[in-house]
Amino acid sequence: MNDLIARGIAQEAVDAVLSTSFDDIADCRKRIDALLSVSTRETFTLLAGAFKRVINIIKNHAACEVDPQLLQEEAEKQLYAVYVEVKEKVEPLLAAKAYEPAMEKILDMKEPVDVFFDAVMVMSEDAALRNNRLSLLAAIAQLFLRIGDFSKMYTLTGTE
Repeated sequence: MNDLIARGIAQEAVDAVLSTSFDDIADCRKRIDALLSVSTRETFTLLAGAFKRVINIIKNHAACEVDPQLLQEEAEKQLYAVYVEVKEKVEPLLAAKAYEPAMEKILDMKEPVDVFFDAVMVMSEDAALRNNRLSLLAAIAQLFLRIGDFSKMYTLTGTE
């Protein structure tokens, strides 16, 4: 049974990477290995669930430009700050194709994402706030998608 689960998680990692790009087989393999290396951690499991929620919320929202002046709630300010910090650390790792260390840094976003969803009404009646919040989530999603679509690894993590 554990072997079947392991193969399922491996297949989910392959699906997660291939759904974002498939232009370099060696690069795809590195991203798959990075996802597999962190996929059994509780932090990743919870982040994959949150990422699936992000993907569902930002459907049809393409903008990723966040206006820091429009951040009102403490939770969204904190998420933005963590996003900027993580992005600064992850960008050079992604450029160097060091996906495992990049994944380690991305996992730092788990708690701020959870707090954001608990404390912030994303779909605010104020269009500017709503669009800015959606843009923040879209920017986070774009960073994650540089490695793979974590939401594809959600079904075997035991949280669905």
